[in-house]
Order: sequence, then C-alpha cells, then structure tokens
Amino acid sequence: ITLNQLSFQFQKAEADMEYMEKRLRLEFLTSAPENGAAEENPVKLLENLSAIKVRHAALCTQVQEIAAEQKQSMDSIRAHLDTTVQLVQQLQQTADVEIPPLTEMEQESADFLGLSVNQNTAEVRPFARAKI
Repeated sequence: ITLNQLSFQFQKAEADMEYMEKRLRLEFLTSAPENGAAEENPVKLLENLSAIKVRHAALCTQVQEIAAEQKQSMDSIRAHLDTTVQLVQQLQQTADVEIPPLTEMEQESADFLGLSVNQNTAEVRPFARAKI
C-alpha cells in the first residue's frame, strides 16, 4: 500500500465515521431506548465515537507527517546519488576508463530512483522526479 492509498483509506474512514455519527444521532432521536444497558446507552456510544474520531484524526496527522518525511528523505537520497554519480563520471572521464554496461539490477535501481543513464557515455541525467 502506498502512502496515497493509505491516506485515501483514512479519508474514507473519516467520512464513514461522520455518516455513522449522523445515523446514530438520528436513530437516537427517533427511537426511545428499550433498556438502560451501558452498551446500548446512546450517550456512551456517541462518546466512544467521538473518542474514535479524535484518535483517527491523530493517525491521519501522523500519516501526513510520515509522507512528508519520506518525500524529504527520498529527495535527499536522490540529490546525494546524483552528486555521487557525477563525481564517478568525472573520475571515469579523467581516467579514460571504459565503462561496462549496467547490470540488470543496477538498471532497475537507476529506474527506481529516477535516473536516466546513458550506457555509451555513462552520462547520467536526472528524470523529472515522481511524487511519492
């Protein structure tokens, strides 16, 4: 599950809780309680729902913070990797070394990190960064 999917699920859960709260309020207003058991007490149910909503809001905030930190980390990793690749290129050009083609795993890694590697000249150009 990606963070976007997780965020969407939290938004849907919040909408579902709002709907349940409205339905419970409507039902409590239209029907009289048949017995006074604590688990069927409308006030207790609404208090529990309110507590769940507060906890849900806190979790949503945490998910947003995690997503922002993940994006910041990935941006930093990409920037450091770009700098490292450029240094390696300069060393290869200075040393006049023939560069072997990337292995399949290296190519997959470059694709995942958003790097475009020119096999003939070992030139690396950053792709437009995808949002994470």
